[in-house]
Formats: sequence, structure tokens, C-alpha cells
Amino acid sequence: MAWVSLLIRLGYLQGLNVEGMLPYVDYYNIISYDIHGTWDGNSEHTNPVINPHTNLTVIAQGLDLLWRNLVGPSKVNLGLAFYGRSFRLEDNSCNVPGYPFYKPSGRGANPGSCTGTSGILLNYEVHRILENYRPEVIYDADAGVN
Repeated sequence: MAWVSLLIRLGYLQGLNVEGMLPYVDYYNIISYDIHGTWDGNSEHTNPVINPHTNLTVIAQGLDLLWRNLVGPSKVNLGLAFYGRSFRLEDNSCNVPGYPFYKPSGRGANPGSCTGTSGILLNYEVHRILENYRPEVIYDADAGVN
């Protein structure tokens, strides 16, 4: 049995001969998370701006590319994340997608109490922050993200 793991972001998928892989691949494991993160500030192809690390709009575009290349849904495993990405903001008043994060640090926000890692928070840590600080939560229905 053979499988490949693919990042769902179109920029990564477009250069692959997905249809040509069909005879050799039993399953396509789709990484539908980590679409964006602090690494976006280290590339000439992306900008150092806040964006969700998972996004239904981007996932739908990537899956559509698979469908158009004759990959059937029965061959697709969709990987999901149960954690969040965090950013150190360039300006604390600019905390919505599209605003810049603090690029020189090369890292995310403060480490979580469980993860101990800058830039990543377990789902549990995200919920504790929401309970303790009660920030205004904005939901984007199209992207399916807060």
C-alpha cells in the first residue's frame, strides 16, 4: 500500500502531477492545517501577516484541484488539527487576519503552559486564554475560523 501526504495549499499542490500519481498511490493524506504560520514571514512568496493555520476556503480549493485531477474522495484522508497557531503582534490593536505580525522575532506569541512552545497552543490552552481574557471573538463563516 502506498500513500502520499500533501499540503492543501494550492501553491504547494499546483506543481505536482497528482493525476500521474494515481496508478501508484492508494491514499492521499491531506494536511489541511499549518496553511499559515510564523514561517510566512521568512519567504519571498508570503507576507508576515496574521492568517489562520486552517481555513475551509483554502481546503475547498485544494480538494477541488484533487477532484479535477481524478482523485476520488474515497482515496482522500483529511488531516485535522486540534491546536492553534499564535503570533506576536506587531501592533496589539491590529489583531485580525491580514495585519502584520512581529517578523524579527521569528517566533509566535508566548509559549503555552502545556506546550512550552512559542507559536503553538493546544486546544486546551486556547480555551483557557478565552476564559481568562475574554477577548472579542470574530467568526468568519466562509473560512470556518475564529
